[in-house]
Amino acid sequence: MRLLSRSVLLLTLPVCFFASADGVAAKKSLMAKLQNIHHFSANFSQQVFDNDNKIIQQGSGTIVVSKPNKVHWQTLEPEESLIVSDGTTLWLYDPFIEQASAFSLAKSVVNTPILLLTNESAEVWNKYQVNYQDSNSQNQDVYEIQSIDEQSQVKSLVVSFQGEKIESLLIHDATGQKSEITLTDNNYQAVPSSELFNFSVPEGVYLDDQR
Repeated sequence: MRLLSRSVLLLTLPVCFFASADGVAAKKSLMAKLQNIHHFSANFSQQVFDNDNKIIQQGSGTIVVSKPNKVHWQTLEPEESLIVSDGTTLWLYDPFIEQASAFSLAKSVVNTPILLLTNESAEVWNKYQVNYQDSNSQNQDVYEIQSIDEQSQVKSLVVSFQGEKIESLLIHDATGQKSEITLTDNNYQAVPSSELFNFSVPEGVYLDDQR
């Protein structure tokens, strides 16, 4: 979890400006796509790059998302870790160091891109700027999301859709690192089990409760 999950969790660095007409249209287009997604599951592969664009970490695992604000993100390689959002609390569990951390969900959305994509609140989205990005692929739509929150810890989140399905995420953080996450074997039909979004601290595991 130490490198991969931190990259997944962080979202955006502040950019203070007024939304252009193109930005307003881009946000409406992105919101329309997200409104059609109620839940999905997928496998993911992830590569993390440093400032010199060299790969410093690779990983893979599974992700399950359900609206509103429910996520089960399990990294299987190179080290197992788990991120669970139950709709109220965001849980991070690292079995290698036997530690679980708990965060208030309301305070976590700004730094958690997957949670942002499961949230349709106008109040939340008013804190973000959305712009179109060029794509060389047919039937692909690419959106860049930036926060106006000065406390955000990542520069931008780029979401790529192939048709109506999320194909990949690209996260740029404030240190210059970037994380490329590719989704495969997407399933938008099967309703996820509610048990996936429950987390109980295992016996003997230290709880860092920051709620």
